[in-house]
Amino acid sequence: MVPHRFAHVGTVLVVLALGIAPLTALAQDSLSEQYVSPAGSLTFSYPAGWAVVEDQGMVILTNSEAALQEETVPPGAVGVLVVEPSAIGMLVYDLSDPSLTGVATALVEGISYGGLEVLPTPENLMIGDRAAVRVSFSQEEGEILLIVIDYGSPGVLALIAIASPGEMPQFEANILAVAATVEYTPAWRAALYGHEDWVNDVAFSPDGAQVASASDDGTVRVWDVASGTELLAMQHPDYVSGVAYRPDGRVLASACDDGIVRVWDAATGDEQLAIEAHDGYVYSVAFSPDGTRLASSSSDTLVKVWDAATGDPLATLEGHTSTVRGVAFSPDGTLIATAGDDYSARVWDAATGAELLSIEHPDYVSSVAFSPDGALLVTGSDDGLVRVWKAASGVAVAELSGHTDYVNAVAFSPDGTLIASASDDSTVFLWLLEDAFAREFAVLHGHADWVNSVAFSPDGRLIASASDDGAVFLWDVPR
Repeated sequence: MVPHRFAHVGTVLVVLALGIAPLTALAQDSLSEQYVSPAGSLTFSYPAGWAVVEDQGMVILTNSEAALQEETVPPGAVGVLVVEPSAIGMLVYDLSDPSLTGVATALVEGISYGGLEVLPTPENLMIGDRAAVRVSFSQEEGEILLIVIDYGSPGVLALIAIASPGEMPQFEANILAVAATVEYTPAWRAALYGHEDWVNDVAFSPDGAQVASASDDGTVRVWDVASGTELLAMQHPDYVSGVAYRPDGRVLASACDDGIVRVWDAATGDEQLAIEAHDGYVYSVAFSPDGTRLASSSSDTLVKVWDAATGDPLATLEGHTSTVRGVAFSPDGTLIATAGDDYSARVWDAATGAELLSIEHPDYVSSVAFSPDGALLVTGSDDGLVRVWKAASGVAVAELSGHTDYVNAVAFSPDGTLIASASDDSTVFLWLLEDAFAREFAVLHGHADWVNSVAFSPDGRLIASASDDGAVFLWDVPR
């Protein structure tokens, strides 16, 4: 299977080349400016007069933002790209060797598009008290200097510099000086790496001990929450968009682009059922609270309900006029809520399949969730807003703005006091519900690409998020 996004460092270097302007070589003692990332996880000092441009987990240093329209690296210019550990995985999929040398070699191959006949040998050095490697080489875009630094359990951090041919030596002392000031502490509790493509969905097991993730690499993977160890990988023949645990935790269901809903033994990874469910991509799956029914939604505009034990069809919910992205049962199992590209969220009678409500939105609705008491619905939409509704009437309760791009997923905390939302702006927002009032509570920064899914652990202490950067992050819920 070929991933449908190719995240090459060479593409990033094009951005670098567009984002730098002539600089004068600066002495090391001129690092008088301080950068602090939005999450506070990354800090470093840099020369006075340089500008900082942030781009989803990466930071470009340049002395003139006005030069962003330049097409080549001009003489006397240098640009430095700082790549956090969370973004390394996005740039070098299929990393077989996670050592400093392995990461550096993979980055060189990406930067050069495999065009170097002989790969340069990384040189070992120390950056402060941290082990690092240095690699330099030249190609058409300019002269490249790569510094890869070991930050222990969070992973490695890289500085990629580009200058006109023959001019890197005059800047190297400054680049190493910047590197020596870098401090990195991840904002998340754990980062789970192993997927080789976008991660589309994430779900905690009912006991909170495991988390499952679904990816465009054609797998559902199960992870141990305490250690971050990958326990299982269930292979599919196509992209996997959704995953859900049965309430007893013994089985998993997955939604695949081949139109099949699969049910797996959660302990062994053995396939138990393969339901030929839809004539289009299957985007989401959800078990009823008692575990006897399984709902699926699809690009064929339909939502279907199945006997979870046998795979026999029980109901078909017809009414959406475009792709149905999300599906959820109410806590008592009597209702089903759905989210669709037809600009609507709908509520259905789970027993009869009758449509009870259609809640209109101004854009695609990507996700929907019930509050733990079933009284409220929350929806996420491509207009960047999170909305809260009364589940019985569809009356609007709150409209939450803060995201700057599509909202891909929403979830209620187990106690109903928090809503989490995941967005293409690479963040997870937390919103606090207090009586009839809702407000922004916290913003979780760290993913290096779109965030597609978010879930609370059963005890409400952790959040899991899944992203196009290929990672699943576990976060402590702020208190």
